[in-house]
Amino acid sequence: TGSIHIAGTGGNSPGGDHVGVMISGSGTTVSSVVGDITITGSGGVANNSANTGVSVLSNTAIRSTATARINITGFGGVGTDVNMGVRIQGNISAVDGDITLVGTATDPTGDFNHGLQLASGQITTTGNAGFFAQGTSSGSSGIDVRILSETISLAGTQNIIAGDRISFDAGTAINAGTKPFSVQPRTAGLAVDLGSTLDTTAATLELSDAELDRITASVLRIGNSLVGEIRVGAAISPAGTSTLHLLTSGNVSQSGAINVANLAVQAGGQVSLTAANQVGTISVETVTGNI
Repeated sequence: TGSIHIAGTGGNSPGGDHVGVMISGSGTTVSSVVGDITITGSGGVANNSANTGVSVLSNTAIRSTATARINITGFGGVGTDVNMGVRIQGNISAVDGDITLVGTATDPTGDFNHGLQLASGQITTTGNAGFFAQGTSSGSSGIDVRILSETISLAGTQNIIAGDRISFDAGTAINAGTKPFSVQPRTAGLAVDLGSTLDTTAATLELSDAELDRITASVLRIGNSLVGEIRVGAAISPAGTSTLHLLTSGNVSQSGAINVANLAVQAGGQVSLTAANQVGTISVETVTGNI
């Protein structure tokens, strides 16, 4: 019933990967029933790569079998490149205890300093557990949240991924079933461009149509009440949801069409939907702008 706390800081000797906390070894499992599991790590500072804050390797597991919460927080170190905040390749599961993953990269130089990377593992909630994943990248090629070949299956009602640069690579499958799923920028006021195949536009979270197709949910919510303008820059037809919900404090505009059964828009400013949209039911609410 007690809590589990694991913390570490990577070293600074020449050579090797200076990881703050590494969960490794085939079959290794960290498990709790009601006591929270908290893992916190900071990568080292050395002239090498992969100074990751927290690394959970393949064929390992972190499990909450009842109400225990799982909190993983990592800060990438400084080195040549690939100094991530949190890198998860193993399996994480929970029943009624929330899963929170927060990764922050700090090295401004080098490549692939991602905040949070989920790769080739599984994340599963089977009860009321919420899921929250957030990343902060550094360097020119860093991605806040990068998900590749990962299976995420969620049963709770609060499911959020937050980042200013997010990549849902091929092979990713996010399935919230009959529950909602939200994707939102980390920084208040940031714009969102839906349909864009880039990840390079300044001050903009860009999500392609293919990335949206990798999410299954009753409601796919993009943005929140602090987001800047939402633009639909190219055609989108999210295949895994019947309801697309756009939520922003700013304007909503489009040059690409939207194809979805139900569209809900909540905006603080003007809403302009003038493309050849294919929408069965639409609901639009604005605070101060025109429709």
